[in-house]
Amino acid sequence: MNKNPLITVIVPIYNVEAYLEQCIRSVLEQSYGEFELILVDDGSKDKSGQIVDQMAETDSRIVPLHQKNQGVAAARNAGLECSRGVYVAFLDGDDWYHPDFLRMMNAAMEDGACQLASCAFKAVGTEHPPQVKTLSAAIVNRQKAMQLLMGYNSFNGYVWNKLFDLQIIQNHHIRFQSNYPACEDTMFVGNYLYYCNRIHITEDVLHCYRQVRSGANRGRYAAKTAYDPKWMSVFEMTEYMAKLYHDEAVSAACRIHEVREAGIVLRSMEAAGYHGADYVRLKGILHRGAHLFYQDPNSGYSQKLSVFLSCISPKLEWVIWKLRNRK
Repeated sequence: MNKNPLITVIVPIYNVEAYLEQCIRSVLEQSYGEFELILVDDGSKDKSGQIVDQMAETDSRIVPLHQKNQGVAAARNAGLECSRGVYVAFLDGDDWYHPDFLRMMNAAMEDGACQLASCAFKAVGTEHPPQVKTLSAAIVNRQKAMQLLMGYNSFNGYVWNKLFDLQIIQNHHIRFQSNYPACEDTMFVGNYLYYCNRIHITEDVLHCYRQVRSGANRGRYAAKTAYDPKWMSVFEMTEYMAKLYHDEAVSAACRIHEVREAGIVLRSMEAAGYHGADYVRLKGILHRGAHLFYQDPNSGYSQKLSVFLSCISPKLEWVIWKLRNRK
């Protein structure tokens, strides 16, 4: 096998001028040099577009693209359309790589004859980053990978801590779908895994994930952002994946994921005073799937207590959650 294949790195960029140069340099300074770096400026209103062009003049491996603002899904898809690599990686414009990310991820793909490689990551930028379980190194099949995809761990549904086989993506026309706004990454990875046999998981921390207080997900988990109907796309995604894989273990993982997410979204609904049709739907998901969640060995005690309280009363869970997390 080719030990030094070309790797495409795609960076969707929108208004990240404060962090962009660090992001770009983390790719340019990789210990593995066989790559192309596609920088997709998605109609930034700050100086991000200028930084893209300036950096492109300094290194021939940079491919600058500019488009009207269409969202992260369209930006990543634009990068895929002009990718030339054997493998492809994604990096957000405010994150950065460990210097050995490409080298070690390529080795994981080549040495294990795998179709996907995944690494651990470090969340930075906030006082209380989300706690995820770092998985031990392993090679797993697609069923196990899908179970991990639906959990809170260092595999998860992210695209930025993974290396993909571009031929699989192009042969099956796998693209990011903007109609799943709360889970575009998970949809992409889940569709991709369907065509995989061997997935290499490494416990090495090779990616730095910057979190900001104003981020949509942090607001949702902290019940500080008004309920947004787009969050319901998570539950459309799990239904889709359960039907696609038609596998008992994958379906159970989807149900457990639904319960966990339902409790989180219900908290924001209570904070916003929303009790419409989506609220009723999520209460039904909780009651139907709570027994699976309680039996799940990978869900923590505090999560199970939260789900238990939400089953009794989402408002009660929200009040207790506020008391436990007040500062």
